Amino acid sequence: MKGFSYKQLRYIAAVASAGSIAGASEKLNLSASSIREALSDAESKIGAQLFVRSRAKGMRPTPEGQRFLGFAEPLFEAHELFEKKAAGIAHTQEREITIGILANASPIIMPRLIAELDRRGAVARYRIAELDSEALVDAVRAGAHLVGLGFNDFLHPSLTFVSLFRAQLHIALPRNHRLAEARSLSLHELAEEPYIFLNFPGARAYYSGLFDHHRITPNTRFVVDSTEMARRLVEGGFGYATFNMSPVGKPAPADAMIRVPLETDYWSPTFGMFYEAASASLRQVREIESAARAAWL
Repeated sequence: MKGFSYKQLRYIAAVASAGSIAGASEKLNLSASSIREALSDAESKIGAQLFVRSRAKGMRPTPEGQRFLGFAEPLFEAHELFEKKAAGIAHTQEREITIGILANASPIIMPRLIAELDRRGAVARYRIAELDSEALVDAVRAGAHLVGLGFNDFLHPSLTFVSLFRAQLHIALPRNHRLAEARSLSLHELAEEPYIFLNFPGARAYYSGLFDHHRITPNTRFVVDSTEMARRLVEGGFGYATFNMSPVGKPAPADAMIRVPLETDYWSPTFGMFYEAASASLRQVREIESAARAAWL
């Protein structure tokens, strides 16, 4: 016996769904004779009637018809999956997306951005470079990275900047600190506490300016080159730090560090995405920008 074609199975499933050959014909935009011929051929091959015909209820599958359609269902599902995958072949070849990001912001920003890109089906291998502000801008301008993620300082006029959020200043304290439950804090309240100073490009001038603005000399005990080291020292109870980047959501009960908003009128930089204006039409740039906007705006 010659097998059944996928087209023939679709025709018969359409009859069951529509309840008539005329309905299936309209649904598939085919002649009724083509559908009638496919149904007749199938019934001849299996030697059983697939539908009961009545004026009141139209065409309903017989027990044999129900079994027939049940056997066909996995084929329909497999075909639908095949269609989706085949349609995406041109887009799902592994691409390398190059993203430069401010080093201290990377652990907070990248997981959220990549999660949004993956949710949108952006299949890629990510090359992520963690740099200081000036090096990041230079790398994007030189074409070493497709886009950059950082603050709106050190920007060159040739770059397009997409604002994502304001980086609000806060105090990082050990969870068991006496002020950990405060709704907000001023630098004056911590003036005598041991301070952990971030000493890398961008942060060095920014946080020095913060204390100068409030006319306070911090009790600096540690000078560190990364936010990770500062966070570990805070968690260990060795002092407090000032940050302007924080994870989304409330801290987990097990977190050893608490973030408390800082009472200040000192300026807060804007964090965002930037790229060469000439790259605005590139599909990868549009994908990243769209995902970033969805994640933060």
